[in-house]
Amino acid sequence: MEERNYEWLDEISPEDLTESFDQIGGYQEIKSILKTYVNLLGKIDELKKWNVKVMGKILLHGPPGTGKTTLVRALARETRKRLIILNTTTIMSKYISETGKNLEKSFSMIKSQPNSIFFIDEFDSIAKTRESIGDHDEMKRIVNTLLTSFDKINLVDHRILTIAATNFEIVLDDAIWRRFDEILYFNLPNAEQRGQIMKVLIRNIPSDNIQINPHSLNLINATENWSGADLQRLITRAVIDLLNNDLKKISEESLLTIIEEKKITPTSMRTYKPFHSMQKESLEKGKRYKSKFTELFE
Repeated sequence: MEERNYEWLDEISPEDLTESFDQIGGYQEIKSILKTYVNLLGKIDELKKWNVKVMGKILLHGPPGTGKTTLVRALARETRKRLIILNTTTIMSKYISETGKNLEKSFSMIKSQPNSIFFIDEFDSIAKTRESIGDHDEMKRIVNTLLTSFDKINLVDHRILTIAATNFEIVLDDAIWRRFDEILYFNLPNAEQRGQIMKVLIRNIPSDNIQINPHSLNLINATENWSGADLQRLITRAVIDLLNNDLKKISEESLLTIIEEKKITPTSMRTYKPFHSMQKESLEKGKRYKSKFTELFE
């Protein structure tokens, strides 16, 4: 990157990433759409010649623990693109107007990093609707600066793919929605996807130490409304019990016992529950602003 190093920006080369699409069960359509936009970084001449305006901005939203961040990291690794992450917690300053200046510096620097993926996690912390901020002038300035900076960067002119992720899309400012080419919803995994995720999670455990069918109806039903992160915690707890209690195998029965005894409580629904009543509204908003470009180069 430039000689100036900002503590709120992390640059990661694809060689330093360990995540892969194979580690993430389900979400095949979302994976395909994301790869389509990365491929557009190599078709800039065509886009300019045909005067097709692709902003190159994607919003990922949905309950926590569904793999949004992991999927972006896997995308960068598998497409061999540099990943630049904006840490929204670190960029916030206690000094008036400093956060806005930090955002401007960040977007200015990003424009000089072609063929990169720019990722903003916990996007809601800097993009809250100005109607909910009340009289907090500084937060309004931050959102205004974000909107202005967003408009100054795009895929065609700067060869940058920008991806933002949030667990709480309902709090985003209305003006930010229409600035995305794609708005992709990460739902909690369905029955088939939970089976796929479970299969991925147990594949490195020696066969002598595990005896379960990841697509077992008993397990699938017992983990309804669980996220991928919740399933990961379930398997981790089972491995801990195996090693600490000198058990021979992880079985379907042992997993069900962990669930029934509430040794693992799914966090995704507990965290996301207050927003369920507004979920339909946010999904409709996403559909309203969504603009499809993915069919251009299929």
